[in-house]
Amino acid sequence: MDKRRGMAKLAAMADHIPEEHKLEFERLKNGLPQGTEMARLLASTSDPASDEASKDRYIALVAGNAVQGALKAALGFGPEDRKSFDQLIKKAKEVGLVTEKRGRELDRIREIRNLFAHAMEPISFSNPAVSAVTKLLFHHPVTCWSSYFAPIFDDRVKFAIVCGEFFKSFMRGGGPTPPQ
Repeated sequence: MDKRRGMAKLAAMADHIPEEHKLEFERLKNGLPQGTEMARLLASTSDPASDEASKDRYIALVAGNAVQGALKAALGFGPEDRKSFDQLIKKAKEVGLVTEKRGRELDRIREIRNLFAHAMEPISFSNPAVSAVTKLLFHHPVTCWSSYFAPIFDDRVKFAIVCGEFFKSFMRGGGPTPPQ
């Protein structure tokens, strides 16, 4: 068994580790750099999203990926079509599914999602880089509802609202409803 498969097997068994593997699992956990996402994951595999940073990462990844998937479907691509979020945004602008302004909003969603996806350390919506991009989402409100209500929520909820608006609209086959 190669080392990666062995580590994955240990992580999957964390809640029900056979007695003969408990010491090996503890050595793995204790040997990881503290404060890293992998250390946090292995420390609590039964409830990995128990802290705020983990909840933020979950929201950023799920909401961002949902928008990407809905945009992909709205553009007529199937699951077998391997398109990056950036490629989809460019195509949506090219075919007129979204305006330049909406394309910038989608780029911000992509940027936020990528900040969370590629961070090796814990990251949250209070991170200065994430917060700066999140705040830019509301210079061009997605809909009347979100432009009025989203700014009263924290960045995590604001991001989810904007992603929800794009997702709903793309799943209906169009771009987001412009503000009235």
